[in-house]
Amino acid sequence: QFLSIENAVLVFTDIVESTSMYANLGDGPAFKIVRKHFQVLFGAFTKNGGRVVKTIGDAVFASFNTGKAALAAVAEAMILLSSIGVRPDTQKQLEIRVGIHCGRATVVPLNGVNDYFGQTTNIAARVQSAAKSSECFVTESVLEDDDAALEFARITSDSMPFKATPSTEMTLKGVDGKVKARGFRWLGRSRRESDLSGSFMGYHNRKGHKFARREESSSCTNGDDSDSFVTSSFIERPAAMGKRRSSTMDTPQEETTSDHVVY
Repeated sequence: QFLSIENAVLVFTDIVESTSMYANLGDGPAFKIVRKHFQVLFGAFTKNGGRVVKTIGDAVFASFNTGKAALAAVAEAMILLSSIGVRPDTQKQLEIRVGIHCGRATVVPLNGVNDYFGQTTNIAARVQSAAKSSECFVTESVLEDDDAALEFARITSDSMPFKATPSTEMTLKGVDGKVKARGFRWLGRSRRESDLSGSFMGYHNRKGHKFARREESSSCTNGDDSDSFVTSSFIERPAAMGKRRSSTMDTPQEETTSDHVVY
């Protein structure tokens, strides 16, 4: 049995340079970081009305009822990721790339979870792979909705720690014609944490998040303290991160136009 949905809003995320993280840290320590990242994403997505469909390696596949909710969830997740600290192998913030697309999709119950199939799912995944570090690509199909367009404008306004990236037309394998998209990028990737503290904490105060002072670092090793995952000064209390509904895991800047070819 399957169900056809007229307008599913689908989100794909992926950790940037996760392969090198596993190579540098080892499977166990790297997965501890990946799990922290899952907790942040699951919380932000479910809080904004989304549903985690499944995880694929360190990637997350989620669905939303509206483009506005998907955009708000992704922006919140990108900001919250800075609260889990820096990667011990690079001493940089963990970064993700994200793609959001919407359209008709086929929903099929598999292993107790409603999974999505069809060209909309394929495009959402390929749009994600075209994004750069700490960037979210949003297709024009999503931004045709007025509420989603307003949310995109809010996210890329001066009061938020994001900037709009150039609009683009992507040639995707298996897709007829070009897919138009716009993007936004988290500014924290190019700033020191101290430079972001005002806007970061201001955002969370407006959103009503609760924070606790945390002095220690979390070990990401198998008994070796030399590789620790250093947390930042503030970390959100788990209760404020929401509960995921389902998963396979148990635990304006002036714009220009560019072309992307994704295979």
